[in-house]
Amino acid sequence: VYLPAATNRLFENWFTWKNVKEGDKLSYLVGFVPLTEYDGSGFEDLSKDGYILGEKTGIYIIEEIALNVCRVTKIQSGD
Repeated sequence: VYLPAATNRLFENWFTWKNVKEGDKLSYLVGFVPLTEYDGSGFEDLSKDGYILGEKTGIYIIEEIALNVCRVTKIQSGD
């Protein structure tokens, strides 16, 4: 798959997750923001030459529907 908009893009993101139990169903929330939103260190040792820094923000919601069946909802924006 060739994605011209993603060619030579470097995405540095900070991910976090949480599980949520509602009744007998389990869900997972996975959120992410650009690493610039994180107070810790980034990827200083990674060469960024030749790359365009991209940004993504979003959340993935993974919901249990039945045994071995889930629903994934992805909400994200990017540059």
